[in-house]
Amino acid sequence: MNPVRWSLIFTITRGLRLLHDVRLLVKPNQSEQYAKELWTTMLTKMITHEEYCDKANIVLVIDNQRGLQALFDYIIYLGIKPNEVLPYFFQSTRIHTDSGMATVGTYLLTLFKHQITSWLGTSPHFIINNIGEIKTVDQCRLIVSFLTIVLDLCSREKDIRQQCGRQFVDGIYTCWPLFILLYRSTNIDDKLLILTLLTKTFIIDSRLLILHEQFDNISQMYLSLLIDKQLNLTFKTRLLDLLPFFASLDTDEDLKEDKRKKMVR
Repeated sequence: MNPVRWSLIFTITRGLRLLHDVRLLVKPNQSEQYAKELWTTMLTKMITHEEYCDKANIVLVIDNQRGLQALFDYIIYLGIKPNEVLPYFFQSTRIHTDSGMATVGTYLLTLFKHQITSWLGTSPHFIINNIGEIKTVDQCRLIVSFLTIVLDLCSREKDIRQQCGRQFVDGIYTCWPLFILLYRSTNIDDKLLILTLLTKTFIIDSRLLILHEQFDNISQMYLSLLIDKQLNLTFKTRLLDLLPFFASLDTDEDLKEDKRKKMVR
């Protein structure tokens, strides 16, 4: 595989966008299809290794990151649809990177976090519209794991949290019925995964759930886990960490008033 001069890619893609914007250069015919081809080529250059298929092909130094991010921005500019991109973030394949093992999705999110989080925060229905139907526990597990990683990112980075954190949490709550496979699973790790996701939504915005249409479903899930006699003490402790939130709902007059106003709209 021929090496790519990513610093040059950064300059070229920024130049192409500028020329398109001032109408000195027309966009490619069937620009969305062209964007998909660029996306596939970029993934191949990033991840596919000629000798070892589980190795990342690029060490993420600053020049490489800037080049890849600029190329991805250009791909979005050309009109690629999110549902052409997001499935790659749910792949469980693990690759070797300069910092150790990582999933393909984590590797991509490290690079394209601002673009992906801004997509996910577009509307409450964005996730459910672009993830597609979840038919198996394995599918559900991958998606919830990815959403949990994005919530961690929102928690750490103030600009992302302020720009789209609340909308992203709203989207997760809207998709909650899709995650029913996890908390009904007999695998305690699956139950822990969905509990972790819920806990991290509270870190971003602890008041949003009370006003959400999925409040009753999520509360019922929490209560069913709380009284589940098969769960161990460690899991119960994690559940009890959230108990003050649910217990406060009956005593917080502002929250009750907000919910009452929403119900009468």
